[in-house]
Amino acid sequence: MLKCTITNCVKKHYATGYCISHYGRKWRLKLIEELGGQTCKRCGKDDVRCLQIDHINGGGRKDSSKYSNNQQMYKFYLKNIDKMRSTLRVLCVNCNWITRFQNNGQNINKQKLKIMNMLNQKSCIHCGFCDLRALQLDHINGGGNEDRRKNKEYNVYGYYIKNYIKALFSIQILCANCNWVKVYENNECYKNA
Repeated sequence: MLKCTITNCVKKHYATGYCISHYGRKWRLKLIEELGGQTCKRCGKDDVRCLQIDHINGGGRKDSSKYSNNQQMYKFYLKNIDKMRSTLRVLCVNCNWITRFQNNGQNINKQKLKIMNMLNQKSCIHCGFCDLRALQLDHINGGGNEDRRKNKEYNVYGYYIKNYIKALFSIQILCANCNWVKVYENNECYKNA
């Protein structure tokens, strides 16, 4: 089997030399450029590794469910870019999460707060960002997907609350931006796929 040309990716590649996930990244970058460039429209963050496409009026999850993968969705948006410019924008992951909370009236998960207290981490351990709406649990050595599959009887928060010692050595608090950069740099989402 021929593997994807991206370092540490073990998925098989297609004619492009990339697996479907890495090939989709190229289309994402093209769409970001067409929507005004590599800068978050809310805060100005310019690290492309943590930029996302946001649906200004919501409905992103519903819209993405129409496509079998992000690559197809990005190609559709690019094909219809004049129409899409009024409905899409570029946000960093932190701003995207904060927007979701604002739009959906969600509350901060109480179990997440409990774990943050257990770990004695009230902000991102990498950059110090402290808005709870964009703070996430990060598996220090990757493997979050595998962890979720193994512990189906608990949500991730409940599992680590019940397994305090494992939590101390397995997870940390990162803001969404730092978490996405870490995933991107370490190809974490592709290791166990």
